[in-house]
Amino acid sequence: MDSGAAHTIISPRVVEKHGIPYRVKKRPIPVVLADERPMEYGNGMMRLETESTKLRIAGIECHIDIGIIELGDLDMLISYDWLDAHNPAIDWRIKTILRREPVHKVARVRRETRPTN
Repeated sequence: MDSGAAHTIISPRVVEKHGIPYRVKKRPIPVVLADERPMEYGNGMMRLETESTKLRIAGIECHIDIGIIELGDLDMLISYDWLDAHNPAIDWRIKTILRREPVHKVARVRRETRPTN
């Protein structure tokens, strides 16, 4: 998980291992590493993405197109796009992600107006 990364991404190794369908992105995205260098994989461009893929994290299920770039030892990186869309409860100390339960209204306050004479 990386809240500083803009796009959820997956390793091409994982895509191949699991036979995940993929395609060329309509609009390739430049990839710049934290030290400001362009990523070597794809000549600094994210050119591939998965077809719409079912993703389930902490009970949150969605369909998402996942960018494909080399991640070294990592299989996948969940980033800001997913975090923003689903706003999970994250406990960084014990390293858990929980789905937030919907907020239910328990009461409504209504301001009464008095007629003016």
